[in-house]
Amino acid sequence: MKKTHFRFLLSVVFLFIFFFSLSAQVTVSPLTIFLDSKNRFATFLVINGSPMSQEVTLEFKFGYPSSDADGKIYMQFADSQASLKYNMAGFLKAFPKKFIVRSGEQQVVRLTALAQDSLKEGSYWTRLITKSTPQQASIDTGASSGITTNIRFVLEQITTVMYRKGTVMTSITIDSIFALTDTLGTHVVAKLHQGGNSPFLGKVAVKVWDPKGNQIFETMEYISAYFNSAKSFLVKDSKLPAGVYTTEWEITSDRIDIPVEYILPATPIRVKTTFLLR
Repeated sequence: MKKTHFRFLLSVVFLFIFFFSLSAQVTVSPLTIFLDSKNRFATFLVINGSPMSQEVTLEFKFGYPSSDADGKIYMQFADSQASLKYNMAGFLKAFPKKFIVRSGEQQVVRLTALAQDSLKEGSYWTRLITKSTPQQASIDTGASSGITTNIRFVLEQITTVMYRKGTVMTSITIDSIFALTDTLGTHVVAKLHQGGNSPFLGKVAVKVWDPKGNQIFETMEYISAYFNSAKSFLVKDSKLPAGVYTTEWEITSDRIDIPVEYILPATPIRVKTTFLLR
């Protein structure tokens, strides 16, 4: 009985690795879709690079990246008040929303924004969630007990869909910069203030120097600020010596993953300040 149970678990582990590998070969493009009152139509590709046919379903879910006070990023899907103001799922249509993509083939999905003319100026958005599952028959585990099972692995991929109405503008400022330490190490955190009637989509470059003037950290990352939030970077995975450190943050609206015509210009900011570690 114990050997049978072990073989069953081993089969499940190998199947998990196998099917996860296949599912990971399903890709979507693009990862961000922009629509507006002049361009209400767009296309979206689901590409099956796996050796198995894939069952695909699409759904819309309102959400946006947010953070806690310490700059830890998470997806916020439970903001009902923001959903009432900015959710575009009510006027966004996708066809088809459920289909099968054979191995080596792709499916074109057509998106249409049917926004009313009374919609206020600004940006609206939703998340397009693509769920893909390999088509498969019942799997015989090979166990002597004759146990069989159906194992279905669902891969979810998230695409941002944004609709802009009228004059849209955005801005970003840094309210404060501070450092904190925890079991992971030393974090440098900036409080961000988002302005305008559209989310800020840009990039941030950060540098840190130690009390002796040696540069100990440098990075660049794309950021998305839909509302006021915080952004943190792990400078070192161990405790830094006490002293006064210098940090420089530069935030711009430059991004190569967004078509030039959809980049909202914003005044670049550069803040250089110090923080004390005790």
